[in-house]
Amino acid sequence: MRNIIIIFLTATSLITALGGCSSDTDFGEQYKKTLFIVNATTFTGDHAFDNAADEIIISVYCSSTEPIKSDLTARLMLDPAILDSINYVNTLSDESYINRVMLPTANYSLPEFPTVTIKAGEQYGTLRIPFNSNGLDPDIFYALPLYLSANDKGYEMNDDLRMMFYQVNMVNDFSGSYNGTSSELPASETERIVIKTVQPTLKAMSANIVRMSIHDATSATENLMQLEIGSDNSVRILPWNGSNVLDLGDSRYNPVTMQFELNYRYNGKVISEIITNILAPKTDEDEFN
Repeated sequence: MRNIIIIFLTATSLITALGGCSSDTDFGEQYKKTLFIVNATTFTGDHAFDNAADEIIISVYCSSTEPIKSDLTARLMLDPAILDSINYVNTLSDESYINRVMLPTANYSLPEFPTVTIKAGEQYGTLRIPFNSNGLDPDIFYALPLYLSANDKGYEMNDDLRMMFYQVNMVNDFSGSYNGTSSELPASETERIVIKTVQPTLKAMSANIVRMSIHDATSATENLMQLEIGSDNSVRILPWNGSNVLDLGDSRYNPVTMQFELNYRYNGKVISEIITNILAPKTDEDEFN
């Protein structure tokens, strides 16, 4: 019995000692530090036409179990070869793919040798690139290809996350995805109203103009019209590329419900269309439906 007690006490003491050591032990860095670009490969950033102080922001992250102990400088470089490569690969896999075009140098300001600094005690830093939309064509897909080329600590850089293909998407307060109904109003008492469900995408053309498909149009490039939103939220409907659309007046936009009420004539048909942004806040009526 005495031997059993001694063995128990010895085991208990050993466990206690090990437990005390494990809580105080500093195992140091568990994994090697590795740098990569956040949202690497392909990323699309939204930019408003009326934002005079706009920026493209690129973040570089240092993954590790411990923060860096001194400032780190990572170097980026503009690499047009990335643009060519992505266009080539996507064209092979997608017949509908539209080649991206290098963002004109007049629309951004980038140093000859751009760098990102990660401060001591932190794990990421950012490169802020001033951007403006002056003269950009809304129908061209612009991109800025960047590559993480080096760092002054000699840390490893993740080969799969060193490239940033930054695509510019121009937006305004009215652009986005919508859904609703488009109704053909009867031309006589013998005709019935024809109601169609529509899900148009409104493309920003300037700070206060969007472009969308007309009523039951099926082409993404033809049968389009533009909506010009006034400061009083009135809407003017304009044809696009010779489309047969006529503004009938009294069209409006509600900024609270993010809803358009449109009245126009298309190919001889009188159209009343009500569409709401899919990001619009829910109303009491929506809650009961």
